[in-house]
Amino acid sequence: MNACDLFDSARLPARDADGRLTHPDFSLVVFVEDEVDVAPFFNGAGLELRSVAHECPEDDHDGVDLSWVTPEAPGGDGWRLVSIHDNEDGEAIVWWTRYIGPAASTARIVGARVIDGVHVIVAQPASRLLPEQLLVRYDDYLVSRLAISAAAAQDGASLISAERSRQISAEGWSAEHDDAHADLALVRAAVAYALYGISRRVVDDSFWPWHLDWWKPSDRVRNLVKAGALIAAEIDRLHRAAAAPVPAADQKAT
Repeated sequence: MNACDLFDSARLPARDADGRLTHPDFSLVVFVEDEVDVAPFFNGAGLELRSVAHECPEDDHDGVDLSWVTPEAPGGDGWRLVSIHDNEDGEAIVWWTRYIGPAASTARIVGARVIDGVHVIVAQPASRLLPEQLLVRYDDYLVSRLAISAAAAQDGASLISAERSRQISAEGWSAEHDDAHADLALVRAAVAYALYGISRRVVDDSFWPWHLDWWKPSDRVRNLVKAGALIAAEIDRLHRAAAAPVPAADQKAT
């Protein structure tokens, strides 16, 4: 499922006896159980989140029954219902979301980290008075989930082969791309993934060969699969370099 297909109204469950509901896709986007600010998770999936508060009727003092709430989407197109719930202030809260693309946050990217095996981006909002945000790359989260399932069903060679195919088709790391990295960048990237979690000191600006936006460590098996695919790419690059014809100028020099 792509991020733009999340929170499809066709999969929206019926409201329960108390008038509440939560779309099943919520657990895909906000996959931690702790009480956290959910907006950055939606932002990371390319989704805008809008919260609409409704004051409870005076005769509903306990805030249990929310069947009186009639959700009305915010202005604009593409809004999909996420949740109907109440808060500690006794208000009924309706969450709406819509897909607006991968750049859902204007925060400045300042780093990256891994939480429970999932790659997230650390972003600093425009005002430094605000806390940093963790922007979860939804596609990376799906890859992590799929990798865990695949690891249980496939052998290492198959996983590495599948990852190499993904790097070529999804990331655009073609032979021409790899041939431009004769500076051991592919090897250094492979070593960084292979050692991550064992020796984290290798993961810094002096060792990881590319921009940190491309640094996406995950669980141990997934990291080794990425390392193996990068080593395979380096082997292929060396074979192509060895088979390449020697330029005429170099032939005369010898």
